[in-house]
Amino acid sequence: MDNKINEFNLLIEEKKDNYKNVCLLWKNWIKVKKQRLDNELDIAIQQIKNIENYIENDISIDNLIILSLLRDLQ
Repeated sequence: MDNKINEFNLLIEEKKDNYKNVCLLWKNWIKVKKQRLDNELDIAIQQIKNIENYIENDISIDNLIILSLLRDLQ
């Protein structure tokens, strides 16, 4: 993924003079997505570190799918 980000950044720098608005849009879009990923990773790390405080046993894959779908509806 780091290689793709580096390629993206190089392309933005290369094309920004001729396609300023398009490059700005993409740059901001990727920035938002990276921030969301970073936030989700923070949440995942905290929850996995403390998983014993939340549940005693593993959750079935069916229940996890349902919970994930419900979370996405928010």
